[in-house]
Amino acid sequence: MDKIKQRLSNAFKMRDLGRATFILGIQIKRDRKRRTITLSQHQCIDTVLECFRMKDCKPIFTPMDTKSTPSTDDPLDNTVVKTTKIGDRDMSYQSIVGSLMWVTLGTRPDLAYTTGIIRQYSANPKKSHWDLAKWALHYLKGTRDLELVFDGSDVNIDMDFHGYTDANWNGDRDTSRSTSGYVFISNHGAIG
Repeated sequence: MDKIKQRLSNAFKMRDLGRATFILGIQIKRDRKRRTITLSQHQCIDTVLECFRMKDCKPIFTPMDTKSTPSTDDPLDNTVVKTTKIGDRDMSYQSIVGSLMWVTLGTRPDLAYTTGIIRQYSANPKKSHWDLAKWALHYLKGTRDLELVFDGSDVNIDMDFHGYTDANWNGDRDTSRSTSGYVFISNHGAIG
């Protein structure tokens, strides 16, 4: 590692700051004795909840309402709502979507499906879409302490890969298209 650092410092202006503990809002914890690396976004989630005035919201433990069947049309009110007032601030739907995407791509693959559904309505969000986004923020509150843990104690040559997939055929009410998803696990941690 020292040779790599030296070669990089010869080519670029840089300095060694020691072990990484935070990168782009992702906290990195390494336990050499247990051979684990843990990634979390506790502070990022707190910031998102604070930004959207949801830090004191009621926690929910499912990423999306199981009775929800999102559609382009809202059966109760089909008015497009691009911004809404939360507390004393105007918030845009796209800012919530972007924040959820950042958390999802960082350490929370459990939000991938919900975030994918919510972002489909970014151009013309209705009240029901805002409700889905707020539900996801309540879920973040309830699951703030979830972390990705990569376990290196059981490393073998084949890296112990597992893949899982699921699909709902004809699940989109607007287009009749199916939705699918997947996750790959290596040494007890999600990698994609």
